[in-house]
Amino acid sequence: MNNIKTLGIDLAKNLFSLVGMNKHGKVVMRKRLSRKNNFPILLSLIPAL
Repeated sequence: MNNIKTLGIDLAKNLFSLVGMNKHGKVVMRKRLSRKNNFPILLSLIPAL
């Protein structure tokens, strides 16, 4: 998942939709997550500094 350059997040009441796109605008990831499962997934997408 290190080729994700843009991350779109649709915040809803109980479910979140994530869409990751590469530098060319091609969708490389789609996920639908519950509220409690959202933060571990988001943290895994953040590159290590």
